[in-house]
Order: sequence, then structure tokens, then C-alpha cells
Amino acid sequence: MNSGEIGFILFIVLFIGFGKLKEIRSGELGEFLSGLIWMVKTSQNDIFDEEGKSLRAQIDGKEVTLHIRTMMDFWKQTESIRESAKIYLEDTGKMGRNLDLTFTSSQDDEDDWLEIRYFDGEEILRTEKTNLDKEGPFKASSFVEEVFKETTPEGEEWWN
Repeated sequence: MNSGEIGFILFIVLFIGFGKLKEIRSGELGEFLSGLIWMVKTSQNDIFDEEGKSLRAQIDGKEVTLHIRTMMDFWKQTESIRESAKIYLEDTGKMGRNLDLTFTSSQDDEDDWLEIRYFDGEEILRTEKTNLDKEGPFKASSFVEEVFKETTPEGEEWWN
């Protein structure tokens, strides 16, 4: 092989590589990667204050207390959820604002799903359903972070 043939093959490989890179950046994988970068960047930011906040919860029917300062704390303490969790955001428990997390697996495409419902007592305020296998945890993390912001008393900085 002479240098002209090697140069031509290298040009073709680079051309295909740039095309694939463009596909990755604009498709599902690109969204996944940008979400991952955002989540890593923000996961250590304080969402309450430097001391954090203790929240009562039920994880798969078992009463627990979560101590949360950052989103990373939240996800580490809820990673053991097998089916469902209810996180009470106020001292009033079920009658106040709370998050309801439900994990399911689809038999059709074998994907894992996370549905988060945000309640005020029995009234559903918002819901978010995320395909964890295709979309990753980013939408869910953003949703929970927004809810924490809403439940922080006015005047307190939740993002320090």
C-alpha cells in the first residue's frame, strides 16, 4: 500500500467517524450524555442548606428517615427502592406534600420505568414518567429537584 491509498482510507475513516459523532450528538445518546454531564455537575450542589434536611419516608413499606443535603444524597439513599417509596416533604405526612416513586419493568421491551407523582395531600400536583433505560435518570432528578425547590420556605436558598 502506498501513502496515497493509506491517506484515502484514513480520510474515509475520519469522514465516517465525524458522521457517527454528529449522529451521537443529535440523537438519544447525545441527550443521554448531556444529561449525564448536567447531573454530575449539579448532584453535589446543596439543595437545602449545609446541614441538610431530614425527611420521613416509606421505602417498600419500611419506615425510614432520609437525611438529604444534595441530590447525590437523595439518590444514594433511595437506590435500594425495589418497587415504591413515599417521601414526606412536610411534617404533616400523608396530608402534606409528598413524593411517590414507583419503579416498574416493561415486559414488552424490558425497559425500567420510574414514575414520580407529586402530591399535596391526596391531590396530584404533577407527575413525571421516565424510561430509565432510554432517557436515563436526568428528567427524574430534575423533577425531584424542582419539587424540593417548591417545598423550601420562601427566602431560603436551596441551591447554595
